[in-house]
Amino acid sequence: MIKRVVFLVVVLFGCAALFVSFAANTHSQPITLSDRKVIYELPFACILPDSPLYVIKQIRDTIIEFMTRDYMKKSELLLVASDKKINMALQLSKKGKVKLMLETLKAAEKQANSIPDIIAESRKQGVSPYEGFTFKLKLSNVKHREVIEQLIEELPQGQEQNINTALELNAETKRKLDVL
Repeated sequence: MIKRVVFLVVVLFGCAALFVSFAANTHSQPITLSDRKVIYELPFACILPDSPLYVIKQIRDTIIEFMTRDYMKKSELLLVASDKKINMALQLSKKGKVKLMLETLKAAEKQANSIPDIIAESRKQGVSPYEGFTFKLKLSNVKHREVIEQLIEELPQGQEQNINTALELNAETKRKLDVL
């Protein structure tokens, strides 16, 4: 009798574990919430532009970007770099470094804006992005817009005009991505 109870408990826990793992896997797609929040994880940016080591990091990133000849790999690198810079802008905003935050924000949007052009060049050579990459780019673009709007709300008065360049670049990137 005890063996049957133990067996039944083990089977029930096994079924519950399978159900939980199946439910977790069916909801792994990123979703857009109704209040315009997108679920897109920005990569961690450990060295911020206010660090003296940031120059070394930028040199390293420039060399890696220059040495990467595969257009699709280059576009992936630029996506990660632009996402990191958006995260850096958020962190700089929290530190109250508005000028540096605006510069970083513009740099992030410039990098993101160059990705669709690189993909177009890659397609001319017969290589298309892997499945889901374009969707990831569009999610990133929406997340960038969300962060820019958040930073607009946190800007001191009179600084709103300085963020317009980033907004315009984001809108231009969105137009390019819609064509992809």
